[in-house]
Amino acid sequence: MRTGEVTNVSDVAVVVVNYRTPALTVACVESVLRSEGGPPRVIVVDNASGDDSVARLRAAFGTEPAVTVCARDVNDGYTGGNNAGVGLARAAGARWALLLNSDTELDPGCVRRLVEEAASDAEIALATPRIFFGDDPERLWFGGGRFSPWRGRPVHVGFRRRAARGWRTRRDLAFASGCALLVRLDAVRGDPFDASLFAYAEDLDLSLRLRRAGRRIRYVPDALVWHHEGSSHRRAGGQALRFYLNTRNLLRVVARHARWYHWPVLGPMLAVNVVARYAAVAARAGDWSAVGAVGRGAVDAVLGVGGPMRRR
Repeated sequence: MRTGEVTNVSDVAVVVVNYRTPALTVACVESVLRSEGGPPRVIVVDNASGDDSVARLRAAFGTEPAVTVCARDVNDGYTGGNNAGVGLARAAGARWALLLNSDTELDPGCVRRLVEEAASDAEIALATPRIFFGDDPERLWFGGGRFSPWRGRPVHVGFRRRAARGWRTRRDLAFASGCALLVRLDAVRGDPFDASLFAYAEDLDLSLRLRRAGRRIRYVPDALVWHHEGSSHRRAGGQALRFYLNTRNLLRVVARHARWYHWPVLGPMLAVNVVARYAAVAARAGDWSAVGAVGRGAVDAVLGVGGPMRRR
């Protein structure tokens, strides 16, 4: 259903969750403030960093009326921080929330192009940009997304390849990346993310829930973002934490959305394409703590530690 709705800057709130990455968060917010058409409202959520993050953020943006810094007393991860930020966005009257990793920077036209595409059809619930690596700005981090319930592992099209290897036209997606994610707020009831996931695979879970409800997800390659990958978790526990959360959460999310007839193929695929694959990547790097984290993540997913595998 085409809408032709008109969206103003005041309809958009950008949410950035900070955890001990104040310099990156400042750079991210500064890039948002350079957006075409004027700066949107920016909500910076600090997840109990326990360092000088809040002081540095308030020093950087204390006189900027578009920016609000919200200091929380709990670190409940990407999911909890963004859920809190979305609540603040709704309270401020926003119709759209653009969720950004703190280690991203935006092209000035990014917000406008994402909202332009999402506002073109009331069935579009999510929109995501083309994302490049921050340390190699011509190399893709996300050039589109594929996901099959038979294989169980979401794929970033063109990952680590040059721009030509990604999708170059606007199109529907199987899932959107939470690294930079525009959310139509009236399409999501309550919190957008399952807070028990903490971080990783929450974007896949949200995407699959919305698609099951008949909503569309759009890829907007002319909206550009650069991503300094994984900075928060490198500081907060190293690769082991990332491997643990990726393994546990992906197994949980895929299992909760799978149908019975997927399992004869999906079960072996998860064992090989997720658990064995992640363990092999960690082993090649000589990171045996990360190898162990993969195993713990798999066991905890099966046992339901940190939340069940059933559908929400």
